[in-house]
Amino acid sequence: MKLNTVLMNSPFRGLSHLSEVYFIGIGGIGMSAIARFFQQQGVKVSGYDKTPTTLTRELEASGIAVHYEEKHSVDTNATRSGGLYTCHSKRS
Repeated sequence: MKLNTVLMNSPFRGLSHLSEVYFIGIGGIGMSAIARFFQQQGVKVSGYDKTPTTLTRELEASGIAVHYEEKHSVDTNATRSGGLYTCHSKRS
């Protein structure tokens, strides 16, 4: 299974082109807030964190999938497309 993750490194062009985002460290106070923001904008959100916490349980209760196992590897050979970098993550 391939997941595409878009990393924004150019001027913000809005969210209309995003349909899904995946956060590494989604259980942190900052990342969880950003994850909730994206979810409220209608973007499908999921992510990884090392351990379950009150924040990750709240994210899960709101419909955000949180993974706790390190079974994903990220291809560091990102491809640039239209000012965005796309990385491919696959299950190992």
